[in-house]
Amino acid sequence: SCPMAASLNAWLTSSVKPAAKKRLKTDVTELHAAASYVCRRRNNARSGKLSEHGRANALDISGFSFAKSDSVAVGGGWGGGILKAFGLSGSGSFLGDIRKGACEYFTTVLGPGSDPYHGDHFHVDTLERRGGYRICK
Repeated sequence: SCPMAASLNAWLTSSVKPAAKKRLKTDVTELHAAASYVCRRRNNARSGKLSEHGRANALDISGFSFAKSDSVAVGGGWGGGILKAFGLSGSGSFLGDIRKGACEYFTTVLGPGSDPYHGDHFHVDTLERRGGYRICK
């Protein structure tokens, strides 16, 4: 089995699609992938650990398209000011809902506010860590 594909399918079915219906009153028609398999080190650094992208175990998601609504970009959908700086959105937004949901299905979730490298997309992967440790930022 493929943990990444199973996690992605479960997240789309249980979190993304219901959040689009609830928050945007429409259906998700497309997920915008910014990066999938790329043989490189974490954060494109010259040295250090191999990225999960280099193991074909990660996906960067830059946005979504919908049946009856404009597309939503991860980087631009958070409003502005202090909320965006910390990766927070206005109360109860689509992006906030799906970010929270992603943390249930992936072992790593990084996005706006987590660090300078993930300000315009969600990075999700299924890296197995000791003790079941997870990162959700």
